Amino acid sequence: MEILRVPKLNENMEAAMVGPWAKVVGESVEQGDVLVELITDKAALELEAGESGVLRAATAAEKSTVPVGYALAVIAQPDEEIPDLERENAGLIESYASSADIQVSAARKDRARATPAARRLARLKGIDITKVSSALGIDGVVDKNAVHRYLKECT
Repeated sequence: MEILRVPKLNENMEAAMVGPWAKVVGESVEQGDVLVELITDKAALELEAGESGVLRAATAAEKSTVPVGYALAVIAQPDEEIPDLERENAGLIESYASSADIQVSAARKDRARATPAARRLARLKGIDITKVSSALGIDGVVDKNAVHRYLKECT
């Protein structure tokens, strides 16, 4: 069994954005196969399988940001029991978020996270998506329903 984690590519690296997955859960994997692309401020890395088996778990969605050490994937045999990495990953995310709290707060003021459909609707209606996020108190991703709610309640 192999647990693939986000590697620390340089001393200042704290996290990476998950790029496109090349394999899907349940798919056979050969040693050296590219599983996923990781993107940092300074580099992009194709994370490869260190052993052959089946991709049994992929724990991060494309475009999510995850800290160094985060368990991204598990390669194992079909009958092998795999560990539950949710608690471990949640602890890493919490630790990363608290250490980067100032940066995260500043980033939220500059640019809200939103789905493409929400951005299109906001543009169409002439609304700044950051206003939707702050008016409704959304810490996560603004979706199209939130934009509709903002239009109904706040305009």
